[in-house]
Amino acid sequence: MYVTRNEYMVTAGRYDQYEARNSKFFELLRAQPGYQAGFLLQSLGSPAKYTRLGRCESREAQMAFTKSDKIRTFQQANPNDGMWTPSGPQQAFEVLVIVDGAWEAKYANIVDWNIKPGMAAAFESNRKALFELRKQHLSGKGWVSSRLARFLGTANKYFILNLDSGPEFAGDADVPEIQLFNLRSPGADFRSTPNVQERYEVIQRV
Repeated sequence: MYVTRNEYMVTAGRYDQYEARNSKFFELLRAQPGYQAGFLLQSLGSPAKYTRLGRCESREAQMAFTKSDKIRTFQQANPNDGMWTPSGPQQAFEVLVIVDGAWEAKYANIVDWNIKPGMAAAFESNRKALFELRKQHLSGKGWVSSRLARFLGTANKYFILNLDSGPEFAGDADVPEIQLFNLRSPGADFRSTPNVQERYEVIQRV
């Protein structure tokens, strides 16, 4: 699976307009062959910052839409008009792991990882095991899902998307089994630089 990540800074006073435009865009995406799911997230710490995630079955499906007349027609009918500024280029990732639990996702936590050379396979296996422990012990307690994606531009860059039903991360600290897991395989064993993470509210999803 293939996921794109876009970040935007939205002009103050125009958040509602931006969200309405994105809702139309999601309706367009929903009808595209190969499109699977998407989220629009608003940063809790920087309210002007929005992140949009879109998942397709393949890169080919995404590129077919990106190059289509449909998106050009949409852009002409729904111009930016100073509503937002991209925070950087669109990034593309391969989705490696999705572990879902119960409940509806209302908040999200994105964690960016840079992994030491040669540690990719071990890291991916380790995170999958951690996600399964979360499903076993945190389902119905605020945790909704944990997902791992690898950046297609370099082998050692990843992001993790954690979804929760409440504003606080349904963390691992209160679960002895997860505490033991983290003690035996701490994140510091894998990362080459400190993680960067940010908390969001889920504004829209398809």
